Amino acid sequence: MASLATRQNIILTSAVNAGRLQTPAIVVDPLTTTLRVRLRRPTTLAPLAWTAADTVRITLRYAIDGQIYACVGHASGGIRLNRDGSEASFYELTYQLPVVMRDGIARRLGETGIRGEASILLELLRGTLTSELLAADTTVTLAPRMLEHQSVAFDAVTSAIELAGDGVLSVSHTAGGIDRAAFIGVGNSGTFPRLGSVTYGGTAATEMWDAIFGSFFAHAGYRFTNPAASAQTVTSTLDVGGVDEHVLGVISMTGVNQTTPVGAAATATGLSTTATVTVASVGADDMVVCNLYSGWSGATPGADQTERYDQITVNVSGSGDTQLGSAGGVMSKTQTAVGFSEDWGIGAVAFKPVAGFNPSTGFPWMQQPPFIPAKTEVVSYG
Repeated sequence: MASLATRQNIILTSAVNAGRLQTPAIVVDPLTTTLRVRLRRPTTLAPLAWTAADTVRITLRYAIDGQIYACVGHASGGIRLNRDGSEASFYELTYQLPVVMRDGIARRLGETGIRGEASILLELLRGTLTSELLAADTTVTLAPRMLEHQSVAFDAVTSAIELAGDGVLSVSHTAGGIDRAAFIGVGNSGTFPRLGSVTYGGTAATEMWDAIFGSFFAHAGYRFTNPAASAQTVTSTLDVGGVDEHVLGVISMTGVNQTTPVGAAATATGLSTTATVTVASVGADDMVVCNLYSGWSGATPGADQTERYDQITVNVSGSGDTQLGSAGGVMSKTQTAVGFSEDWGIGAVAFKPVAGFNPSTGFPWMQQPPFIPAKTEVVSYG
């Protein structure tokens, strides 16, 4: 773990040059996994000059060879009650940096360039703010082992989680390859759980499912076809502010049919230690993607699944997995730690391959003409 900034008091006002705080860019380890920032919130015992009418935008920035990736959250002040009735003592934003597939190997974002730098930007949107920067740090781990697929292939993933925010969460994501598509999973929880909308590069994504379950939870799944092959902002906007937790995950893939990108989505909710959902009519060359949101603080994916993102707090977890279509389309996750409750909601869908794909020969444009040996003539003299 590396520090991005020292613990410090923060005062932002509307005065010229006083409403913005930018920390110096710090060179970080190529295997940096997450960036995190935590700000003190007002409580009854520790009141701050940060009221419910005062709003700040929080940005975690990662630059790799001049390309900027960002995760953005929003938070207003005032006393914020968690769903258990306790007062939220801090706001937290965690950005799980993209993992990308390069040459068949999953790599951390920092491994795709020469120099990675991270920083934090606080911008006052209205009012004033007095707070304290409690934590600003990174985590470092090796890139996870992730499987590619011959037809619909995994491309890249990124995710984020926001605690005690205002329900607007954004991440930067870069899709690559050809015949691109993206899956976006959302989860949130609070006294008034709500779902809203998702945009990819400013354009509305297509909602495939949404559900409010239990007393405090909601989850949704979206798709976006043919995203630009460049860094784009993906934003989840809930239709109510003041949520306890808000998770956003983005998975891009290649080789997806651009006319009929997905089959029928399937969803399930429950109160148990294992969440399961079955997608019907799955082809062997499909890629099945699921999004789970639950009151657990962690869950283990099924044996034939690859976990692409996993955001965990003490009370909830939000995660997304993929599965080869040949595995059949049954997606499951088993509780590994007890959180706030055992309520869970899961949704899944199969992304379909480009028409004409043959696993043994590839796409038609990849096939080579049959080998015809050169004609040899024997000439005799004399």
